[in-house]
Amino acid sequence: MNLKRKKMNPSNKPSTFRDLAGKLCHGPALLLLLVSTGAMGQEPRAIEKIERKEPVQFEKEILPILRANCVACHSSSKSRGDVNLESAEAILKGGEDGPIVVPGKSAESPLLKSAAHQVKPTMPPKKNKVGAKPLSPRELGLLALWIDQGAKGGGPSAEPAVVEWHPLPAGHNPIYATAVRFDGKIFACARANQVFLYEFDSGGLITRLTDAELLKTGPYKKPGIAHLDSVQCLAFSPDGETLASGGFRCVKIWKHRKGTPLSEFDAGGAPVVCMDVSQAAGLLATGHEDGKVRIQKVSGELVAEISAASEEVASLSLAIDGKSFCTLTRAGRLDFWRVEGGMKTGSITLPSTASVVTYLAKDANVATGGEDGVVRVWGIPQAPAAEAEPKEGEAAAEEPPGPAPIKELKGHQKKITCLLSVNREGGQLLSGSEDGIARLWDAPGGKQLREFNHGSPVRSAAVREDGERLATSGDAPGVALWNLADGKEVARLQGDPALGRETVRKERFLKLLNDRLAAQKKAREGDAKNLGGKQNARKKNTEALDKAKKARDGKNKALEEAKGGDKKKIEMADKEAKAAQAALDEATKARDARNKALETAKSEGKKKIEMAEREAKAAQEVVAKATEAREGKSKALDEAKKGEDKEKIETADKEAKAAQAILDEATKARGDRGKAIETAKGEGKKKLEMADKEAKAAQKAVAQATKARDGKNKALEAAKKSTDKKKIEKADKEAKAAQSTVDSAERTLAESGKDVKKAEDQIKARDEEIKKAEAAVGAPGQEVAAAKAAAEAAKKPALSIVFSADGRYLYTLGENKMMAAWSSETGTGLHSFPGEGRLLAVTAEGIVSCREKNSIRHLVPAGQWVLDKTLGSAVSKSPLVGRILSIDFSPDGTRLAAGGGETSRTGELSVWDVEKGTMDWRLDDAHSDTIFAVDYSAEGKYIATGGADKFARSFKAADGEKIRFYEGHTAHVLGVSWQSDSNVLASCGADNVIKIWDFRTGAVKRTIAGFSKQVTSVSFIGDSQETLSCSGDKSVKMHRANDGNNFRTLAGGGDYMYSADATPDATVVVAGGYDSILHVWNGKDGKSRYQLKPPGE
Repeated sequence: MNLKRKKMNPSNKPSTFRDLAGKLCHGPALLLLLVSTGAMGQEPRAIEKIERKEPVQFEKEILPILRANCVACHSSSKSRGDVNLESAEAILKGGEDGPIVVPGKSAESPLLKSAAHQVKPTMPPKKNKVGAKPLSPRELGLLALWIDQGAKGGGPSAEPAVVEWHPLPAGHNPIYATAVRFDGKIFACARANQVFLYEFDSGGLITRLTDAELLKTGPYKKPGIAHLDSVQCLAFSPDGETLASGGFRCVKIWKHRKGTPLSEFDAGGAPVVCMDVSQAAGLLATGHEDGKVRIQKVSGELVAEISAASEEVASLSLAIDGKSFCTLTRAGRLDFWRVEGGMKTGSITLPSTASVVTYLAKDANVATGGEDGVVRVWGIPQAPAAEAEPKEGEAAAEEPPGPAPIKELKGHQKKITCLLSVNREGGQLLSGSEDGIARLWDAPGGKQLREFNHGSPVRSAAVREDGERLATSGDAPGVALWNLADGKEVARLQGDPALGRETVRKERFLKLLNDRLAAQKKAREGDAKNLGGKQNARKKNTEALDKAKKARDGKNKALEEAKGGDKKKIEMADKEAKAAQAALDEATKARDARNKALETAKSEGKKKIEMAEREAKAAQEVVAKATEAREGKSKALDEAKKGEDKEKIETADKEAKAAQAILDEATKARGDRGKAIETAKGEGKKKLEMADKEAKAAQKAVAQATKARDGKNKALEAAKKSTDKKKIEKADKEAKAAQSTVDSAERTLAESGKDVKKAEDQIKARDEEIKKAEAAVGAPGQEVAAAKAAAEAAKKPALSIVFSADGRYLYTLGENKMMAAWSSETGTGLHSFPGEGRLLAVTAEGIVSCREKNSIRHLVPAGQWVLDKTLGSAVSKSPLVGRILSIDFSPDGTRLAAGGGETSRTGELSVWDVEKGTMDWRLDDAHSDTIFAVDYSAEGKYIATGGADKFARSFKAADGEKIRFYEGHTAHVLGVSWQSDSNVLASCGADNVIKIWDFRTGAVKRTIAGFSKQVTSVSFIGDSQETLSCSGDKSVKMHRANDGNNFRTLAGGGDYMYSADATPDATVVVAGGYDSILHVWNGKDGKSRYQLKPPGE
């Protein structure tokens, strides 16, 4: 369900319907349209009115509705609109635009309105990608009632909804998960909700894991159920002693508990010397130092206590049916007894001291091993008739002579230390002696069939139930395993298998580190070679530059020589031409100066004449005015003379004379001005003539200088033309080319200098990596040395040995107080555990061990795989969501990574402390969809994952910090695996390919095709570049990551294959799929070892 408030246009109406619909499941907030007539184009959905008093429980009633239809878009990992509908608290918090519910008022709550299609957008969208459906009237009614009741969480509803579990359908047994222990001796597969463990050597079923709590609370009543839901993933711890299984919301940790005691009890007061078991009757017989024999059930219940002798019981043998037994004393007396009533049924006095006794031939005979090295076969005497007691004073009757042996089997040179019937139904005997030889006898025929040279005094021997294997132990460390049919030694068993396996594991890790160190050193050799090459290149480039410079200098000299023939002539002509040009420039300058002086003279003369003419004109005007004034005065005088007024005449005369004087003066001034004009004109003319003369002379000098210059230039050109132009051009071209070569050589030298610096830096960085790698090797190297020393110290003689009742295992009890289990077929060490004691005997359920003097422990040495702890829960609140689809242990076994999540919602990655059962960290958003695969890098620093979001990713293992994503798959990534160097990743997916990635850059190095269906699993094999994969096309394939070559296909897959795993050396490969058959191959040659069907098929 997606809720968002749409920003309105000014009219407060949606701008377009497309604007609203486009926000469906994409908008970040609550869209609330205030319409009451329903969503546009859709009618409101009916809301059922529910009447009830009890509160609606959110977790049980509301959350399932929201999970089915809304949480895909509104969760903690994908909170569109900041709306999270995963809890009541988150709903009450609302979205980025405010509340989405109003407690107590469902009609006003946007959440209900959107779900009821009363507002747009309607929720969930009509077309959605997660299959969400509109809420039904009943569901809407519950939602409304919950809101009206206050939208409360807490109380019972705070707990996760209870899942009602039902048994899985009969026949629903696909193998979704497989795992093989690193030594290949144990492998496992998950069929539906059952986990099966198998032994490699025999292919036999070891056990089916059982969670006892499920038998109490779940729908199952019979053992063999590990989870309520199908088991999706399995993983062995690095030491092989822990198995993890992933299912619905939980991971279960199963521990290999070895030597599980069934019962412990006391066998009596005196120390136990010998013992034997009747598997059929479930009885244990013990012979003691005080001559007593105790018959007890293997649970410890006392059946009978018989005083069989007055001295130590050296050896005894219990009949098959447990109803009778025989005893042998140190004095050489062989007695036969009935358990019920403790009645002696017969006796034989041996001709020589014997040390061991056993029944044979369907308990019709017994055999004794003597200190003289002879095996004697005896018939069993009948109960003697009652004899009268001798009277007082009478001598006792002499004991009748004992019967003679049926056969005497001679061949040993020293004391016989052990004797056993190969098959109690037949007549074959096996004897061991201090002469170091074990001999197989045909007792009825009285002949030796075969001998086995143990190499040191034989102290204990055991024969497998089917008579095909013999084991012998002696004074020297080691147990010999023999093929009884041909007398060939199968294996020599030494030490502690667990220590041996731990040593191998530590050596493998050390080898990984040493290989990395060697790779770094080899890379450094390459770096050094590269540096040497770069330095040589720089040296050559320096030499090339010197050579180029020398060549350039030669070409420049040749150019100079080519130019040097007429150089002086040209230089002289050039000098004269330049001098002529300078003279021309000077003459031109002088001419210009004279021309300027001429112009100046013309200008100044003109100005003087104009001034004189202005002054003359002014003087003329004065004369004209003076003349006019005189004429006026003269006319006035004439008029005055006509009169009689003398004074007037005198005055007029005086004025006329004054006017005449003024006229005279003006006339004179006018004359002076005229002369001045003539003078100015005369002087100006002279100056102009002089200036003009000088200008013309200067122009003439310019012409002469120009002519001289042109002559000199012509002479220069002639000088130049007289040189060899082509020769000079060629020399110049060669000189320029030589300079270009020098420039190029200088650039090349500069680049080679950079290359040398880069190579030197690479050497320094490599040296730092080598230093780190050397430091990393130190502690593991010490651990390997300590492990080897411990393994060597554990090589002690075996005190007692027995085969298991089913013949699959050989158990040895050593002087180092360790009991070990070995494959009876191959002698491979399986496991060990502390086992104090000195005597062993096999029972139908396990073995009995005599510890100290008389303490008996009945135990299961094969060990039991028991549930140690559960991380998360399938039935109650769990920190894990959905199914756990992939798990992997860290290389040191202390941490477990788990991947899963809810489909289309979360890709959850978590890391757990295995011992404490606590979560270190979790990423809810490691992927945007379910995680299908997780894998630790070889050194434990990184975790790789693959998910339904089509990505592979890498994280820091310490805290989950994201490193990088790897994009390229076009469908779900179903598998991931690190190459041992942690630089390369492999992934596979539903796009039918495997991709090889560069971890550092995220680049695809190679894509491996060739599958017709989904590739469901991929893993690198050990420290190699080889990968193992399986596919829905029924194939199980091996490729080389470096070239993509499919070098081997393992035949036999009959159906869709889901899971595959292999040992580091590829000697054991397991795979399973839809048909429920677990296929086992030898990956080295591709040969099938087993095809293990489910029990009952």
